[in-house]
Amino acid sequence: MATPWGGDLVIICIFLAIAAPLTTAIGVNYGTKGDNLPPPATVAAFLANRTIIDRVKLFDNNPDIVRAFAGTGISVMVTAANGDIPSLATKEGAAAWVAANVAPYYPATEISLVAVGNEIMDTADQNLIGNLVPAMRTLKAALVAAGYRRIRVSTPSSLGILVDSQPPSATRFRDGRDVVPFFAVLKGKERKLIPSVTSPTYASLVYPARAIRFGSRPGLISTFPMHP
Repeated sequence: MATPWGGDLVIICIFLAIAAPLTTAIGVNYGTKGDNLPPPATVAAFLANRTIIDRVKLFDNNPDIVRAFAGTGISVMVTAANGDIPSLATKEGAAAWVAANVAPYYPATEISLVAVGNEIMDTADQNLIGNLVPAMRTLKAALVAAGYRRIRVSTPSSLGILVDSQPPSATRFRDGRDVVPFFAVLKGKERKLIPSVTSPTYASLVYPARAIRFGSRPGLISTFPMHP
């Protein structure tokens, strides 16, 4: 029997985001895969009034959900779909995306970050992988041109781009041509795009609860220190 919150909605994966030096924010993923889900306005009001959560990551840019967080003071990360990446790599496509997905809601909804795709390296789609960094650059330029300089750009990645993740001190990037474009996000000018938990420029998705539940790498919970 489904719970009122559904299978993948809110509070499935709590994450820490480093918003500024010496400042720790608490956020949740807001997924919509489930049934009997409460309306977005109910979720937004609950998070704003009944919790200390002040960050929300959306896995898409659903207008009803984005609009629901207007005036709540909660910082929102919206996500551009994987399929949008080739278009976002063009000046016209990036400008159109900003006009459609940021301008109608900002600043009433505090959109602080745009995630370009989700776990692109795991798709093995060379067109998406090759266009990822250009899309991030072009989207950031489009945000600045539209007057949204404070909105940052990132791309979430799974730990699949790493090998030897246990112990954490042994971790390194795996070999492979597909991860080479990703290195551009970790150095040079791309370092200015976004600070995040694991590096200045990208977000790494870690689900220790799932690892423990399915008996896979339970030691993963020690990957990040409790006091960064």
